[in-house]
Amino acid sequence: QFRINAQGRLQFLQDFGGTTGNTDDADTTGTNLRDNSWHHIAMVRQNDNSWQLYVDGFLNYSGTGMTGNITGINEVAIGRRVDSDSHYLNGFISNFRFVNGTALYTSNFTPSTEPLTAVTNTKLLCCNSSNSHTWINHCEW
Repeated sequence: QFRINAQGRLQFLQDFGGTTGNTDDADTTGTNLRDNSWHHIAMVRQNDNSWQLYVDGFLNYSGTGMTGNITGINEVAIGRRVDSDSHYLNGFISNFRFVNGTALYTSNFTPSTEPLTAVTNTKLLCCNSSNSHTWINHCEW
């Protein structure tokens, strides 16, 4: 799950397998995402069970111990919490890409301003249009 905490900071949570990411609702470190601006978000989970969370190309959070086999997951939610039919995103998603088996970002980077494309090991590519960002109107599996 990606979600915004009470302070406007991005949180990442992996509930499957009993492990978590950064889930402190009082956390004020990192980029404030409640500024009515577009932000590039990238989450990387490494084979060594470490993880990094980038906002606008800069590392905001990192951790270790992200264990658990996520291959058995039967539900993924984009724009709401996985564990409820509420807590919907109040915003827009543009250029969503899920890549399995390849870490695209391993250090700070400059986010692309072009629509995303499928890269090696892309499993899901949505909203990859430069002029449509209100609804998930195109997905490739």
